Amino acid sequence: MPVAAKISIAKGDDPYTVARQALCRMDPVPVAGRRILLKPRAGRPLFPQTGGSTHPAVIEAAIDWFHENHAKLVAVAECPALGVSAEKAFFTSLSGLCEKKDVPLIDIDHHSTIWLDIFDGKALERITTTGILVDYDFIVSMPTMSTSRYSGVALSIENLTGLVARHHKLLFHPQVRTNAKGADNHREVLIADLARVLYPDMVIIDGFIGMEGDGPCDGTPKYAGLVVVGDDALVADRITCELMGFNPDEIQHLDLVGQRLGNRHDAATVTPAHWKQWVIPFRRPKIDTRPCRPVLEIYNHKGCTSCQNALYRFLEHHYAQLEDGENIRFSIGPEGPQCPPGTCYVGNCAASRDADQSGYHCNGCPPQERRIWETLQKESE
Repeated sequence: MPVAAKISIAKGDDPYTVARQALCRMDPVPVAGRRILLKPRAGRPLFPQTGGSTHPAVIEAAIDWFHENHAKLVAVAECPALGVSAEKAFFTSLSGLCEKKDVPLIDIDHHSTIWLDIFDGKALERITTTGILVDYDFIVSMPTMSTSRYSGVALSIENLTGLVARHHKLLFHPQVRTNAKGADNHREVLIADLARVLYPDMVIIDGFIGMEGDGPCDGTPKYAGLVVVGDDALVADRITCELMGFNPDEIQHLDLVGQRLGNRHDAATVTPAHWKQWVIPFRRPKIDTRPCRPVLEIYNHKGCTSCQNALYRFLEHHYAQLEDGENIRFSIGPEGPQCPPGTCYVGNCAASRDADQSGYHCNGCPPQERRIWETLQKESE
């Protein structure tokens, strides 16, 4: 029988102190001798007062607490969102802190990758994740307390989509459509599948300054003064939903994960006992699937890893430069049907499938990301 989840909540006026209070109530936690990987939310250059990135003081409190509890190693890992450079994403909130605390700051996209098989996945059979998971044995998800216009809330389980590697991130991008298995499923099914193989050992949810409305990047800052710490991500996310004034049963990916793991909520120990007095309703997001950024359709017909990565690198550096509302279709790989007119065939083998020459070609094996951008620019003239 699984051990009952333990959730600790603290509230106050100083983010470091609040995080420390919540963490200290979790003792004992078996972290001595463990290699700790902290995964905050810092994929965009947002300052902590916006509520869009984990507050540096909360991260600092976590680093100090794990060191005091004799962790063997503590590191911070993050990756930038599409179209955002790592330097800009990290500089705003992480670089100085990690240098001060003498802990590694890892750009996930600059490391090797590993495959994880997902048994009985509803939409995914396997996923590529960062190879740094091999070097760490205790994963801590550190999101902000944020709403999401796609998921309802963006908390600790959703936050680990940031550990997905390179081109497979595109599966979770709300404005990308693919022909992969499960591509027509709601994004929440993908998140629930990922949770089968990437499930945090501990969560620290930063609600000191959260984000409401169209979060987790474009919403409005919401001061709550809260930090939620837990040893079970599903239970912590459900409790946090209640603190935000949401019914956790209405959050689809939490419901899907709960169907697999069972009801762990009712047996949880939550401290302090009066935590429901701290509920502070967040403005609900408008769950809207209409694109506010370009919709990208990517058809992968047995494309090699080189072409997949070339396309991902192109999107990483140029996605933000595409015009709003623009729909673009890419195709990679040597097999498969003729794609609709106007498709951009990426790579030599993909171009051979354009039998009626109704698309345009970016040749190379693989083509450079700059070549893809130049091809798009030329065709739009």
